[in-house]
Amino acid sequence: MNIKLEKHTMTNSVFLHLFPGVVIILIYIMIVPLVTKNGFPNDTAMYITDIIGLVPVELGILLYVTKRKTGTYNIKTLFPYLEKAAVKEYVVFALIMAAWALLVSALMEPLELMIQDNIFSFVPTEYIMGSYDITTFSEDKLILTGLLGIIANGFIAPIFEELYFRGYLLPRINLSPIKAAVVSAVLFSVYHFYSPWYFISRVLMMIPLYYWVEKKKNIRFSILAHIISNVVTSVSFLLSIM
Repeated sequence: MNIKLEKHTMTNSVFLHLFPGVVIILIYIMIVPLVTKNGFPNDTAMYITDIIGLVPVELGILLYVTKRKTGTYNIKTLFPYLEKAAVKEYVVFALIMAAWALLVSALMEPLELMIQDNIFSFVPTEYIMGSYDITTFSEDKLILTGLLGIIANGFIAPIFEELYFRGYLLPRINLSPIKAAVVSAVLFSVYHFYSPWYFISRVLMMIPLYYWVEKKKNIRFSILAHIISNVVTSVSFLLSIM
């Protein structure tokens, strides 16, 4: 039986969205020097952070809330958006979202580069994911990074983020569905403190996705879209070094 849905105050929503991001960026900053010192690209630091930072914090909050509310650790009781859909609907949805993401990425790339170069130029290059010469790393370490990326970035991070942000937090934003989708997209974009220059494109990509989750009461749509997007990125990295 699901827990009675109690809406969060906006202050609580903001805190619960951003707190994991603070933990993640702090761990990432600490790990990058260790990773690069051992001959790995900085992407590896983020993938490790996904496992030792993202999962414990977000799963920990879910387990804590569930235990406090029900006396058990069955986090499924926290998720009201578990309606089902036909396979065809998932396929069509995935294709539409992929096309939308490609369009937004293409249109926003010049603006993102400008924002990165002019507003966030103070960020050290070694902390910007992907900002390295791939030829300076051994093939073995690049392959290990790519494989870790598929596991951590392709599956682990998307699943736990969607359960936490869209499964738990989105339904509890005390606003209309479209406003809740906008707030969720904005806060989730800010949560990525390690790459703020992608803020606008993330928001534009996510608003229709999160509204669809609200409309269909089904977080499987966002889990699917998130996994596909991240797996494509990780596989593309592997293909680029082969």
